[in-house]
Amino acid sequence: MYPVAILMKITENTQTGTNPAHLEELVWIADSVNNLNAFHPLYDKYYEAVYLFVYRRCYEKEDCLDLTSLVFEKAMMHIGKYKYQGYNFGSWLYAIARNVIADYFKKANRDAKLWVRDDGLMEMADNMESDIAKEENIGEIIKAIKKLPDSDRDLIVMKYFEKMSYEELAAIEKTNVNHMRVKLHRIIQHLKKIVERSVNQ
Repeated sequence: MYPVAILMKITENTQTGTNPAHLEELVWIADSVNNLNAFHPLYDKYYEAVYLFVYRRCYEKEDCLDLTSLVFEKAMMHIGKYKYQGYNFGSWLYAIARNVIADYFKKANRDAKLWVRDDGLMEMADNMESDIAKEENIGEIIKAIKKLPDSDRDLIVMKYFEKMSYEELAAIEKTNVNHMRVKLHRIIQHLKKIVERSVNQ
């Protein structure tokens, strides 16, 4: 299949049209289907971001390097299955990275590292709209985050600490923006209940 035909197939189900800013990498993707050497520009563009994504969740540098390499290996192996949804290629790579990291820690029988930022914690506290939204309760919020299911905890990290937009999260989760807003709201309310129980004991 010629690259032009592949490009049309990649974008055929997109409801919002193709963002002009994504055209160059869509051409790289189409070229990569028949020639994996064409994947190099995508690797160069996203390696640092994917490594940082992995690093924030992993404990050992060597493991971070290995897992990042595995993310790109899987992306190259499955590049022919990529479907453009209106977001940059990085969203697809982050989705792969989440699965790679989850598999790694499941096999290791341990939890991923929790990476937080003070400004994100304060934003979360404000969103809880409760008397517990005080600086002295930040430690309890961190403990509550650690009690969440892995997927929910990772959504919190991506939204509040890595500052991803609802649109980016929806692309990673393969859902729509409204669903993502509702899901995060429910997670925040669940966190609120956990923290309130702890603070009021």
